[in-house]
Amino acid sequence: MIALQRQGTRFGLPYFLGALMLLTAATAGLGYYILTEYILKIEVPSNPPVVIEVPDGPTFANSFAALRVYREFASQPRVDATLDTASYTSDDMHEWDAPEGEGGLSGRWALGQDLWDAVGVTRLRSGGVPLDGLWAHPKNDSVLVMELEGFVSGGAIAGFAGFSDVSTEKAANEKTTAPVKFEIVVDGTTVHRADIPRYRGWVPIAATLPQGTSEGAALQVRVSSADQNWGHFAFNLWPAGGGD
Repeated sequence: MIALQRQGTRFGLPYFLGALMLLTAATAGLGYYILTEYILKIEVPSNPPVVIEVPDGPTFANSFAALRVYREFASQPRVDATLDTASYTSDDMHEWDAPEGEGGLSGRWALGQDLWDAVGVTRLRSGGVPLDGLWAHPKNDSVLVMELEGFVSGGAIAGFAGFSDVSTEKAANEKTTAPVKFEIVVDGTTVHRADIPRYRGWVPIAATLPQGTSEGAALQVRVSSADQNWGHFAFNLWPAGGGD
């Protein structure tokens, strides 16, 4: 039997071959990581830089507990969300290496067994800028709907929307490009519709309300995408001045 002698200990050929296989696998894994994370890493496009100032007053995010949340499906009944008051870390939400206080959820409207399948209060970073908003992850073949009564005040709505930096990088490396379709509906009338690209940086939202819109009108937000992969999407809205 072939054997290796080292410091008085005999190692048989099977031990040597097993160690060699482990070393080969580790080397291959390290090579793949370097290849995908550094050599073949795709540069993520950026939205034009903007300054977004979130007001101290009511916002869609801080009205979280009053939301009505559900998913609409073309081929099955809608799924209504249930309130989950637990908190989840950035690692739980696959927002790895997020700075302290970012990337997690502090309460969520749960729609399925997966933690991401929800609407939740979060703080995400896009284009290097962290903002407080609502996690609103799209799901294939469905529309995520969030409704709030008595939110509208003034003649316009302002806000922002976008994807986290972690998710845009992962999506680019996996060639996921489908945008989020983002729609705002007030009293049954669509006042804003946009495709939010998987770019770094927040996209400002501005919508003028139809003339005659009543104070306290119901507001509905609709979110969908052709590809749920790395859909770490967030937004926030608030009443703005303007209009008649």
